[in-house]
Amino acid sequence: MKGILLQRLVLGSKAGLIAGLTYGILLQFLIGPLILKAEAFETKTETTSAHSHSHGTGVKAHHHQETTVSEGDSSAPSGKRFLWTWIGCLLLGLAFGILATLAHSILEFRNILSSEFFATSWKPSLLIAFAGFLIFFGIPSLGLPPQLPGVIGSEEDFEFRQFWWLQSVGLSSIGLILSLYLQIRFPKERSIALLLCVLLWILLFGFLFWIPGVPPHSTETPVPSSLRVVFVFNSILANLVFWSVIGFLVTRFLRTKQNVFVSAETGRA
Repeated sequence: MKGILLQRLVLGSKAGLIAGLTYGILLQFLIGPLILKAEAFETKTETTSAHSHSHGTGVKAHHHQETTVSEGDSSAPSGKRFLWTWIGCLLLGLAFGILATLAHSILEFRNILSSEFFATSWKPSLLIAFAGFLIFFGIPSLGLPPQLPGVIGSEEDFEFRQFWWLQSVGLSSIGLILSLYLQIRFPKERSIALLLCVLLWILLFGFLFWIPGVPPHSTETPVPSSLRVVFVFNSILANLVFWSVIGFLVTRFLRTKQNVFVSAETGRA
């Protein structure tokens, strides 16, 4: 049994690394250029503010020299940023690939995937992709949309935003697990199960967004709203593709090896 679980985790790691590689490519083309543009606006605003201050203190020439150095420093670590972005994407894909594999295995163990509804391979893939996207990006983004650099005062409320994100992920996971449990608990009374699921998610959203709700956070930024809209849209697209790849590959890899796992468990050829 441990050997089979290890094989599954290896397959999940493989799927996650491929998804992480795909996510890194998307970040380079969809997200990276927008971040650089936002940082340019941020640097321009800081330079303008410091320039106004330097006129008041009478050290204009000295300030211009410092600004040139700082801009050179900001462009220097681009290679490190590129490297750490790819490392982060691969590690993220690896972690979520393993998590998706464990979730798929639990659903199999509970005989949820053996039902007629999940007879086709694309439905489990869609379930994993939708659940992962909803829990780790969709619901948290409703309260705290993805932010570009340049938000004034974002460092001060970072801990509050991080705690709310963790809270959102935790409660969304619990809500999804309870929803699946209700479907199993009331297999014939679909209307009752659906009603309880609706009430559960109303309670969950009420707690997350109203009681106590999303923490106060800074939204003031010099970055144009058009650039922020494109950034949010590209972030949604990148995460959708990321979770779709994870869902498809995890389901495909596990179902391809399913006969091998069954044979190993039963001892039959």
